[in-house]
Amino acid sequence: MSSNPLINEKKHKKDYMEEKNDEGGTNICDLPDPVLALIISSLPTKEAVRTSLLSKRWQHLWKDISKIDLKEGGYREIQLFREFVSKLLVIDKVSFEFGSNSKSSFIHSFAKSKEFEFEKDYIFSDSSSAHRLFSGCPSLEVLTLVYYNWMNVKAITISSPLLQKVVIRDCKYDDDEEDDYQSHEEDEEDDDGIGGQNGSKCCEIVVDAANLKSFSYGGFPGNDYSLISTNSLIEATIDIESPYNCFDFDHWESYQDAGYFVSSLLEKLSCVERLIITKATFMVLSTDESLLWDLSVFSNLVKFRLFSDSPNELSDQPTLEMLKNMPCLQVITFENGVCMPIDRANMDPIPMCFKTHLKTIKIRDCRGLEEELHGIKILLQSAAVLKKLHVRCRLYTLDRYSGTKEEVNTTEVYEKIAKFPRASVDCEI
Repeated sequence: MSSNPLINEKKHKKDYMEEKNDEGGTNICDLPDPVLALIISSLPTKEAVRTSLLSKRWQHLWKDISKIDLKEGGYREIQLFREFVSKLLVIDKVSFEFGSNSKSSFIHSFAKSKEFEFEKDYIFSDSSSAHRLFSGCPSLEVLTLVYYNWMNVKAITISSPLLQKVVIRDCKYDDDEEDDYQSHEEDEEDDDGIGGQNGSKCCEIVVDAANLKSFSYGGFPGNDYSLISTNSLIEATIDIESPYNCFDFDHWESYQDAGYFVSSLLEKLSCVERLIITKATFMVLSTDESLLWDLSVFSNLVKFRLFSDSPNELSDQPTLEMLKNMPCLQVITFENGVCMPIDRANMDPIPMCFKTHLKTIKIRDCRGLEEELHGIKILLQSAAVLKKLHVRCRLYTLDRYSGTKEEVNTTEVYEKIAKFPRASVDCEI
């Protein structure tokens, strides 16, 4: 045996690796380059780049990463940033979270990206810089705007022939911000827009995407949106949230503006096949009864999900008006259960889809309360062509005052539902 310790160490490592291979073990270095590149892509951007220091083989693997997440503090210098981008081979998704002093030239380096995600801290310097970005993204397929502040932008058109998905999380701006910036005269109306008719908005945003398949809006209206060419839309989500502590309607004018906004938005989304709405969305519509009477007809809609923080009231007028305008609805999901006052014997009026098309009802988070069970009973007797009923119980309820948990007797709940008339349909509980 050699007396050289370095030779012995190398021989020991070689024998160890041969032994591991004989046992069927696999070292990460044995994986092919495409697999390693996939692993690297799952790392944070900085960590992915650091893998280039491992060995010569790893030196260029990071260049195949397709998702970039950039936040304040990384790649601040423009030249270094551009050099970094120029080395990337393919960029599918970019997430930006820069401070207000960041340079727009950073973003323009990613004009060929398929997916943009803008966080709330990045602010365009003016309308021109915003226009240059969105007019120069021919490959854009997914756009996400999270609580984005357009205070320096009067109007912007986001146009992309490949754009298929838009996700917007909006917020109401403070009065001081609105005073500093007026995008148009207060009472000016835009027949093609999606905006409040009372009061001004921060920015007029037009989304022109002939191939748009999915649109999601959340938060509280703070801007004026227009959707063009929505005939290709398949699914949509509207999740209105109050910018105040709760929906106490102390800020009636703001809620009324939000109601006009939702009404116009629903009109633009009337061609969708799948729709998700929160109960708070109905609440802002209720600020003006005429908005409920003039709701658009969703002639293509086959799946509808209604979210609420409490059991959905089947006798609630906004809910009934909405369902009345869904003539071809086949599947409805009530998130957080349903309920009906004990003294109500039926839904009045019964939506037409319940008599002709509704085949599946899904009820989530049922707690087994008397009014909830009565609501399920009413649904069963109202849905004439129903084929499937899915009921999922909560495991426990939480007392809001004491904070104590009370277990739900799911077996008892299921047994009661099984005794209802027409519960012989395919009932999964």
